Amino acid sequence: MQPVYAGDSSWTDSDTEAERKKNIKVPFPVWMLRLPDFDVKTCMGTALSEMGKWDFAKRAKAADAYSKVFRDLTKQLDAIFKSDDLRWVAMIRNALVHNAGVADAEFVQLASRHPVLSRVKVSQAIPINGMLTIETLRAACLCGAELISLVDAWMTRNPA
Repeated sequence: MQPVYAGDSSWTDSDTEAERKKNIKVPFPVWMLRLPDFDVKTCMGTALSEMGKWDFAKRAKAADAYSKVFRDLTKQLDAIFKSDDLRWVAMIRNALVHNAGVADAEFVQLASRHPVLSRVKVSQAIPINGMLTIETLRAACLCGAELISLVDAWMTRNPA
């Protein structure tokens, strides 16, 4: 019996398809294996990113990567990655980095449901204060902790 991994459909594959998947060749950055602290068990995300397989720098692409690997967690992953809180974190970050903290049309549209930022108009400075900073950091930390907890629970249930 073949082991079933997250995102693996081996249990429904024909023998031919299972054999085809088993023999797929994937280029791997060998230089990473030479790094003193590199461990395949703990650095696969880094390796996949380096290989260009998935780009974890973009929220949508990170969500796609997690959904492909943890297919049975898609609903929970969507709840995390598509949460308003995480969208607002990304929205504020993008406005600060790309527009020097000034609202553009995209920011105004994305902020339309935010309790405070919905009042900001195009070309206005985004009112960054202590409370907004705390709210944003809290949201980012909670979403990150929820994601880690979800994956940790999955890995506990599905040891390699």
